[in-house]
Amino acid sequence: MKRNIPVLIAALSIVVAAAGIAFGVAATRQKKTAEEDASRLRMQLARKQPAKPDMKPETPPVPDPAVSADASALAELEAELAALRTELAEAKERQRPPRESWEDRMVRMKEEDPEGYAEMIKNRTERQASIRYDLAERTANFMELDTAFMTGAERDNHDLLIEKMAEVWALTEKFNDPEQPPDRGAMRELFTTINEAAPLMDAERGTMFRQLANDLGYDGVEAQAFSGYVEEIITATTIRPPRGGGGGRGR
Repeated sequence: MKRNIPVLIAALSIVVAAAGIAFGVAATRQKKTAEEDASRLRMQLARKQPAKPDMKPETPPVPDPAVSADASALAELEAELAALRTELAEAKERQRPPRESWEDRMVRMKEEDPEGYAEMIKNRTERQASIRYDLAERTANFMELDTAFMTGAERDNHDLLIEKMAEVWALTEKFNDPEQPPDRGAMRELFTTINEAAPLMDAERGTMFRQLANDLGYDGVEAQAFSGYVEEIITATTIRPPRGGGGGRGR
């Protein structure tokens, strides 16, 4: 037994030493892990806390001379391109031919295409004569109406319509010369007068229907009913363009 005691002690010593080494390694690892966790927590806290007033601002980065030079060269190139675009636009505008006036266009057409010019003047003359003839015929029909059977309101409408038709006739005289440019002021005045005459003409139409009923032997309520019936027929068989779409009234 005594012989085994040194062996036992040696074995125990080896076990204790091994355990101590293992314990030391584990402790070292735990310490390192703890230090890393603490460092990580400190960094997180530092990010969440506001900066102190007395903290010195971070030193701005020193610009790279090469990058600055490239940026400056790029800015100069963009400025040169912008100036070149402006110069090209101005040159293009200077090269654009001036807009030809109506008078110059007619003179050129008369010289370069006399037959086409003569045909155009002929068509314009015929169209103007047709418009004035139609206007005269309409006005004559209104003036031939018997005003004796009209009510006071109908007579007032009739007289005002004749007045407006006379104004339209006078305005059309400004377009008699086919070789003269259109007078835009007179054209606007003409369209305005025609628009003013349109509702008067609608009312006059009803009066003419009532007179027709009297000529056919209807009287009083029957004549009024006949006039309304004819108005309904015309309304049902007439398509008018939308207002404001150009082209005037659908008559």
